[in-house]
Amino acid sequence: MSILALTTGPALAASSSPSPSPKPTGASGSGSATTGAAVITFGIGPSTKQQVDRRPNYNMLAPRGGEVKDELAVVNLTYQPLTLNLYAADGLNAADGSFTLQPGYVKPKDTAKWVTFGGRGAKGFVVLQPREKVYVPFTVKIPMDAFIGDHLGGVVASLVSQGSTPGDRNTSIKLEQRVGIRLGVRVAGVLTPKLEISDVQASYAGTVNPFGRGTATITYKVKNTGNVRLGGQQEVTVHGVVGPAASAGKLADIPLLLPGNSAQVSVTVPDVTPAFYETADISVSGLGAAGDADPPVEVTSASTSFWAIPWTALAGVLGLLAVGAGVMRMRRTPTSPNGSSTNASASTPDLVSTVSSTTESA
Repeated sequence: MSILALTTGPALAASSSPSPSPKPTGASGSGSATTGAAVITFGIGPSTKQQVDRRPNYNMLAPRGGEVKDELAVVNLTYQPLTLNLYAADGLNAADGSFTLQPGYVKPKDTAKWVTFGGRGAKGFVVLQPREKVYVPFTVKIPMDAFIGDHLGGVVASLVSQGSTPGDRNTSIKLEQRVGIRLGVRVAGVLTPKLEISDVQASYAGTVNPFGRGTATITYKVKNTGNVRLGGQQEVTVHGVVGPAASAGKLADIPLLLPGNSAQVSVTVPDVTPAFYETADISVSGLGAAGDADPPVEVTSASTSFWAIPWTALAGVLGLLAVGAGVMRMRRTPTSPNGSSTNASASTPDLVSTVSSTTESA
C-alpha cells in the first residue's frame, strides 16, 4: 500500500474560532472543512481497479491525440468529515534544479491542462466521511500540438481553511495544505536528450600563508535543451601552467531537469595552487530517469580561465627586493677615511677652478 499522507495541525489551529465548512461549488472547484484545533490527516496514492497499488507516481506514454486513463485513491484518516480539493498542477524546476508543482491558483499550461477527473471528483473536489477512502478516475488526453518528449506535472489533493496571523492585528489568511503525486507523460516521437553548460564564472580566494593553496569558486548554469527529462553527473577540476590539478571531488548529481528548464550550480574547489592564471574545466554526463529508455547522451563540457595571484607571496618577494635595493644603494655610496660619506659634487668646483687658473698662467 502506497499512500502519501499529510498531517495538518498547528497551522489549522491558527483560526480564532472553529467555523463550519462552506458549501463547495463546482464552478470554483474549491472546498474546505471544519478545522478548529483538531489534527487533520489525509492522503492520496495511485490505485488500480479500486485497490491502492505500489506505484510511487504516474508514468504514461501516449502519442499526440491519444489518451490514458488511470485512478487516484483519496483517503480521510481522521474521525471527522473532510472536503478536499482535487486538481492537477504543472511541474517546474526551482533555481537549484529541484522539482516542485505550481500553486493551485496558477492557470495550467501544459500537463495539468490535459487532466480531467471523473467519478466523485468530477467537480474538482471530493467529500469524504470519517475514515473513508474514495477512488477517483481521471483521464489524460494529449493534444495534437503537444511537443514530443517529456512533460511532468502532478495530481493534488488539498485542504483549504481560514486562519489568522498571531499578534494584535490578527490578520485573516487563507491556508492550503496539499499533497501531490508526480504525473509524468511522454509524448511518443523522436527523443533528443541534450544538456548545455553556460554562464561559467570563476573566482579565487587565497590564504595568508605565502606557500599555501587557496580555494576557487566555480558557478555555471546547466540547461536541458533536449526533449526528455535529464539529470547530470558533474565533474569540476582546476589546473594552471605549473602545479598539480585540483578537483572538486565527488559532487551531487544535478536533479532531473524538465525540457527547457535549468539549474544554477556553485562548486568550491579546494587546494588550488596560485599559479597566476588558472583554468576551470567542467563536464556533465547526462542521467536519465530510472526506467526511461533514452538514447545515449554525450558528455557536455565547458571551461573558463581566471586569475589566481598569490598576493601574500608576491608581497613578500617585493619586500625582499626593496630591502635588496636599499642594501645595494648603501654599497655604491663612497665614504671618507673617517667613515663619513663624501660629496662628489662639492669637489667639482675646486677642480674646475684649478683647471682654469692653470690655463690663465700658461
